[in-house]
Amino acid sequence: MGMRSIVCPRCGRAKIERIRRDWWMRLFPHSRCYFCLHCDTQFWRLFHAFSLKIR
Repeated sequence: MGMRSIVCPRCGRAKIERIRRDWWMRLFPHSRCYFCLHCDTQFWRLFHAFSLKIR
């Protein structure tokens, strides 16, 4: 079982950088914060089920 690639919800590309957000990790320990290097979109994936887009 390989990890699914994370794609940006805005531009659909997969060049994604992971961001550590300590306050977010305390609120939602199962979520991950990501940053798209193509379109400068920050977004979070909660439980790998859906994306929450920021900016």
